[in-house]
Amino acid sequence: MKKNVYLFLWLIVFAIILVGTIRFLGIPVILEQPIQTADESLASPEIKLLAQAASADNIKDFLGADSSSIHLKIYGVMGVFSMISIPVMFLLKKQSKNLLKSPVFYGALWIFFVFLSNIRTLSTDLSYPTTIHLLLCFMCFLMGYTILSHVNIRYLLWILSIALIPVLLTAFQQHYGGLEEVRKTVFEIIPPENLPEDLFRRLTSNRVFGTMIYPNSLAGLLMLLLPPCLCSLWQLPAKIPPMIRLLCVGILGYIGAAALYWTGSKTAWLILIGLGITVLFLKTKLSLKIKTVISISILCIGLTGFSIVFSDYFKRGATSVSARFDYWNAAVLNIKNYPFLGSGPGTFAIPYHFSKRPESEMAKLCHNDYLEQASDSGISASVAYLAFWGYCLYHIWRRYKTMALLQLSIILGISTFALQALTEFSLYIPAIAWVAFALLGYSVYQARFPYLPTCSSEKEIRL
Repeated sequence: MKKNVYLFLWLIVFAIILVGTIRFLGIPVILEQPIQTADESLASPEIKLLAQAASADNIKDFLGADSSSIHLKIYGVMGVFSMISIPVMFLLKKQSKNLLKSPVFYGALWIFFVFLSNIRTLSTDLSYPTTIHLLLCFMCFLMGYTILSHVNIRYLLWILSIALIPVLLTAFQQHYGGLEEVRKTVFEIIPPENLPEDLFRRLTSNRVFGTMIYPNSLAGLLMLLLPPCLCSLWQLPAKIPPMIRLLCVGILGYIGAAALYWTGSKTAWLILIGLGITVLFLKTKLSLKIKTVISISILCIGLTGFSIVFSDYFKRGATSVSARFDYWNAAVLNIKNYPFLGSGPGTFAIPYHFSKRPESEMAKLCHNDYLEQASDSGISASVAYLAFWGYCLYHIWRRYKTMALLQLSIILGISTFALQALTEFSLYIPAIAWVAFALLGYSVYQARFPYLPTCSSEKEIRL
């Protein structure tokens, strides 16, 4: 009984931390760090934009009097995480057998190489907060693996559903006039003709970003959390009337889907098409012929809609695609220069500044989490990170035939995180990464030990 009470209290504390993280840490962990070799003209309007996105009254309130409030929040959460990680270490001892067959080994190996890469980093100001953030990602995985797997995951998902509401309401406010107010505020500081082209393009775009700073980041958060949150709301206690449950699912589903569409994320569109076809083949009892026909229809309709919605983007030359190839090429060059330890966690912008073409826009992150591990922390770190995710994804998908609907929705969200990491930097955004790693740890443990009386023991629900 005492253990159950303790786990429940731990769950509530952890959920509250994640709620605060989603609301206030939707910014890349290194964005506020100064880069002396980068173009400093970006700082003033971009910080103002971030302040508007965070609903701060002014820049001072957003950054704090002495240092960035973003950093204070990160280190504050780190302190709380450090305290609640103590029982995790004791529970982890129960799983210490066959360490080489455990995902904990590969994750710990990745973090080891990340720490090691700090020895010869190009910037300690960038590497230290990045290293702490990545360590917290791994801590969230450990907590999901050792503690969340022993509690009812629905409690956490219900609380995270509530945490999504202010994010989505902010996105709605931006869509219905808020973005125009941001433009006016920034243009009052610097005239449009004096702004860098990439920042001007961001400001004049109608893509919403909620409290996540970047539209693609909001899309990543919604793809990660909407499926499990909607499923958990439908599975509210039986005492709650079905009409109330339907209303909760309908409201969150509508505002979530609308915000996801307004982000204008091309990657999210393609990922959802692919996962929709995957679920159709894995979790329905239709004949192969019917599945094939439906899949082709989904693919054709989805790609047709994609080409129509983003036609203007392709007419402009798909600039973000070419920019990503610039980032990736720079990362490859940096790997050649620093193959063993990398240039230091979070330091991609420094070598990119010297290798980028003059007409290319500046970037602080590689837009590919897997490639950035090799660029920042060396090839060994990248291999360990890939092994960690490969091991986890293999285990959580290999039991797809016996998955309950809630468990399937969780791993679908996790899979979107892993796929979006090929073109984005969600790993470096605490609001997304910490939640993803916690759910990943929970899912891997459920897959390895399905006999536990939690989500995996529910009656199977097939579509």
